[in-house]
Amino acid sequence: MKKFMLVFTLVLSATLYAQQPLTITEPSDFKWTYVGYKGFSAGAAKDISLAINESGQPYVAFIDGANGWDATVMKFNGTSWEYVGVPGFTLFGATNTGLTFSASGDLFIVYKDWGNFYMQASVRKFDGNSWIPVGIEGFSGSEISEPCIAIDPFSDQPYVAFAVDPQGGKISVMRFDGQHWVTVGVPAFTPGEAMDLSLAFSPLDGHPYIAFCDVGNGFKTSVMKFDGTTWTYIGSPGFSAGIAYYTSLAFNPSDGMPYVGYKDYMYSSRATVKKFDGANWVNVGTPGLSEGEVESTCLSFSPSGSPHLIYRDFATVYPVTVRRLDGSDWVPVGNPSSGNAYQTKLAFSTSGKLFITFIDTKACVMQCDTNNTGIKVPDEPSLSICPNPASNIIVINLSSYWYYKNIFITSLIGQPLITCRVIEAKTTLDISALPSGVYLVKIVGKDGEQVGKFIKE
Repeated sequence: MKKFMLVFTLVLSATLYAQQPLTITEPSDFKWTYVGYKGFSAGAAKDISLAINESGQPYVAFIDGANGWDATVMKFNGTSWEYVGVPGFTLFGATNTGLTFSASGDLFIVYKDWGNFYMQASVRKFDGNSWIPVGIEGFSGSEISEPCIAIDPFSDQPYVAFAVDPQGGKISVMRFDGQHWVTVGVPAFTPGEAMDLSLAFSPLDGHPYIAFCDVGNGFKTSVMKFDGTTWTYIGSPGFSAGIAYYTSLAFNPSDGMPYVGYKDYMYSSRATVKKFDGANWVNVGTPGLSEGEVESTCLSFSPSGSPHLIYRDFATVYPVTVRRLDGSDWVPVGNPSSGNAYQTKLAFSTSGKLFITFIDTKACVMQCDTNNTGIKVPDEPSLSICPNPASNIIVINLSSYWYYKNIFITSLIGQPLITCRVIEAKTTLDISALPSGVYLVKIVGKDGEQVGKFIKE
């Protein structure tokens, strides 16, 4: 595992402009609309997952009832939903999809393969025309449950975590090294059975972390990380106050600290969020923050570091509920949907646009038309970066450059590396002194920002 790389700061302008966030607190300030139309899949759907590409296009993967309950991926092209490759491409049945983009823009899907590799893990990548296997299909070698996928931000390699059924449901993690799937640490490393797995990478040190319902510790929440040699607990094992399900792990891009959201049986099955403060897991806001019992909790951060939680709430007329942290309070982000909703997920585009997905018999995706990071941004997408990947020079194009004041090149955790003023629509920057890796481009104006990402080769 590569260690986090220290980089120098090149300051081209000493004048920095502080952002003036637009505070939005009322649910009515947020307008939710369906992307395309409600229930866009051809038939019933289940096991849905969501990913957003660098251009802000939403992609979803799901198990497709109209195509033999095989995996299908669709994207919104700006006007309508279209298939990515052929629908039902797994051919012999699949469950438990997980969809993600690498930093270089490759689209990966993981799933539990019910075909020739009966109930084993398989990963495919879209090559622009079709879905091709990544390594051998059924690479887990045995029956698994709850596969999840994440991309190493330094190596751009896909990692997959799953519970190994023949080994008592203990967790194994494997990564694809370019030719083979190899085990990360030892297989089946948890002390006992694990459920509700959530895999993510630390932006601070690049290590993989896994959050899960830890059956061996009273069905409570635990988090472990791989330190390059072994998997170790972060804080105390089983740190939730009571039994916890629907575990969701995310890292705050502002400080790099891990947060976990889950269904908390200590608080009448309501939602709770905790973060690791370097020594202990502490509550984020009030525990049991939801109106009633929840399921399908999913946690994500806006590019500016605002935590958002989505879940199905059984106590409200709007079962799809999204809340964001405002100081110490979890406040509603509008009222997305009053229909049936299951398997809720959320994700942000790099510009801060919030998308959610859920199943209401068919697949549904909605977007929040007010930027709920607390920062106003122009309606027009205005930022492009080329070439990407780049070795020495990048060119930043801004179609609405008069709106902005400064350009910041930062690390993934927000450490400023290069700063310059916006003078015209096209800005050329020398990045040759930066180490290889993934970097953010933040274009900041008087009351808004745009965020992009590029790879330094």
